[in-house]
Amino acid sequence: MSRSELMDRIKGLLGGRAAEELVLGEVSTGAENDLERATAHAINEEVKSLLQELYAEAKQILTEHRDELDRVTRALLEQETLDEGTFQRLFSGAMEVSGPEDVGSATDS
Repeated sequence: MSRSELMDRIKGLLGGRAAEELVLGEVSTGAENDLERATAHAINEEVKSLLQELYAEAKQILTEHRDELDRVTRALLEQETLDEGTFQRLFSGAMEVSGPEDVGSATDS
């Protein structure tokens, strides 16, 4: 949904509330609910947009560090968990693992 479509949808939700306030001088429960729905919708769209942006950033970081990701993945396939020191050595390239079977006997470079 584009920003202008989102704004139009929110304006539509708020239209009933605004009309009641202008014509009747007060706002009913139903119109108050329109404000809550509009707020939730705006927040949901903002969160969705933020999540998409952060996902793209995370994917870019992993792409840039693909070799490190692969080394750590091979180790995790063998051991399931890694202590911090092992992780740091794998990530920095100080420790190599050629396959899951090699993690137990991985050597420092």
